[in-house]
Amino acid sequence: MEEFHSQYIGLRVASFLKSSTTEAYWAFNMTGALEGVNFLITGKLLSLSEKKLVEDHKCDPSKQRDCDSGYNGGLMTSEYEYAIKYGGLESEKYYPCIWEEEILA
Repeated sequence: MEEFHSQYIGLRVASFLKSSTTEAYWAFNMTGALEGVNFLITGKLLSLSEKKLVEDHKCDPSKQRDCDSGYNGGLMTSEYEYAIKYGGLESEKYYPCIWEEEILA
């Protein structure tokens, strides 16, 4: 795994809130994974909006066991399905990740 370390491929991702401060950590994991794959394929680093992902994704009623709870936790598998279904995720440029103080408390 050492040879895949980000410093060897020039990838630098923005720091994010620690999972201990928010239960929306799953969104950071997912966007980070997609940003990394995009960089490996295109050589361009983009920033996806975790906040838009958390706020907009709704559960598929037929898959209640696999539902996300927004700020109270989520499942990356259903988020990948969401991204595929809607053709990707919103850029952080257009939907910045500004978290409300009360949400993080």
